[in-house]
Amino acid sequence: MRQVKETQKLYITDRLEHLADRVVHDVAIQIFHDSARFVSKMPEFMKDLYQSCNDSFGATTKAWELVCHCLEELFTKQMKPSLKFVVSNLQEPKRAGVGVIHAAFSLSVKVRELLFISLKNHHSTTNSHVRFVMKMVKKDKKDDKSQDLVKRIEVLEKEKSELASHLRGLKSRIDKLVNESKKWKGSHKE
Repeated sequence: MRQVKETQKLYITDRLEHLADRVVHDVAIQIFHDSARFVSKMPEFMKDLYQSCNDSFGATTKAWELVCHCLEELFTKQMKPSLKFVVSNLQEPKRAGVGVIHAAFSLSVKVRELLFISLKNHHSTTNSHVRFVMKMVKKDKKDDKSQDLVKRIEVLEKEKSELASHLRGLKSRIDKLVNESKKWKGSHKE
């Protein structure tokens, strides 16, 4: 991973360092670092989730299915919508380039959100984890451990609610900053 990171960093620098304004280079490097951090956190998340579910329920296959489902949820529901900015008409290179830049920034925002909250605390993975626990509780209903599992479900649901509230607050603050930025730009044009 270290070698790939260095190679890509050199490639970005080689392609963008000649520009008079270093902001483009700096933004590209920041997006790259965030993406690399996200990718390096993923195996740790997968291992921890698998281990905790397998240790709790002894369900090797089911625990792995949960890990795969969580990753699928992250990519299809959280990151895939950012690709809507990419323009499919490549006959208009300028328009396609703008679309690619929009998609890159949109993905970067999502990656930063996932890194800030952490993969294991993101609402899409928490939802999957709660469903998994509920399935396992149904299988182990006769077992005395079911009371502990019900409590765990309640804790996870509370965490999910708190995370959703936190995300709404974060979105509100981002929207406020965007609006203030637009106002500031509008007032300085005159």
